[in-house]
Amino acid sequence: MHRGKATDPTQALATLERMMRAQNGLRLLLTQLPPGSTLADARRVRERIAQEGRRRCRMLERALGIDRD
Repeated sequence: MHRGKATDPTQALATLERMMRAQNGLRLLLTQLPPGSTLADARRVRERIAQEGRRRCRMLERALGIDRD
């Protein structure tokens, strides 16, 4: 799939950094959460999703409410 012109890697990294600083990913996730949810709620959901894909870690999973037993 072609997504337009080739981009200079330095420019691409700068664009990604701006998007991360603006919390664009969290804002997109926030649109899928119930009304009244905050960016902090979206951050917790993102952390939970990320942790579920990693190796088990009792300390992190307990804080995120993940039960794999």
